[in-house]
Amino acid sequence: MQVVLREKIPKMVTFPDFRERKLISPLTVRQYQEKDKDAVWALHVRAMSVIGVNTGKKGRHKDFDSITDTYLNNGGDFLVGEVDGKIVAMGGLKKTGTEGVGEIVRMRVDPDTQHVGYGKQILKKLEAHALQLGYHTLTLSTSNLQIAALAFYPKMGYPEIRKELSPIPQLAERGIMISHFQKVIK
Repeated sequence: MQVVLREKIPKMVTFPDFRERKLISPLTVRQYQEKDKDAVWALHVRAMSVIGVNTGKKGRHKDFDSITDTYLNNGGDFLVGEVDGKIVAMGGLKKTGTEGVGEIVRMRVDPDTQHVGYGKQILKKLEAHALQLGYHTLTLSTSNLQIAALAFYPKMGYPEIRKELSPIPQLAERGIMISHFQKVIK
C-alpha cells in the first residue's frame, strides 16, 4: 500500500485493485436515530445492488421499518458511520434466542468508501457494546456474493463455522451459499 501525504490535503491511499485513489476522511460512529431511516435504507440498497442483489421494496425487510424496536429496544444496537454528514457505514447487533449470544447483522459500507477501515470501526464498536450488554459470543452470516466480507470476517477473528445453501429459494436456485461465522468476545 502506498501512502501519499500532502500538506492540507487528506491522506490518499492507493489500492492495487482500484483505478482511483480514495480519500480517507474520519468516520464518526454513533447510534442509529429515526431521522437516519431513509439514509440507512439507501445504503443497504446501494451496497447490495453492487453485488447483484435486488433488495426489493422496503417493507420486505421488516427490521428496516422498525430499527429502534428491532435492535435498540430489544437487547441490541444499531450503529451508523458518517463522513462529512453522510451515512457511509452501518451495522446491527441482535439478540438471539440463546443466552449470551448475539448476532451481527446489516453490516454495510458504501461501495465508494470500502477498504479504508470503516467496517472494522463499526464492527469493533458493536463488539464492545455486545460485551457491555452481557454477550460472550457473536455470530454473523454472509453470502458467497459478498467476497470482501468473506475475507474480512476471518481477519476480524470470526472463523467460518459452517456453510450451507441459502434458505431463500430465489438465491438457492442460483446456487448462492451462506457462510456462518462465530467469535467468542472478551
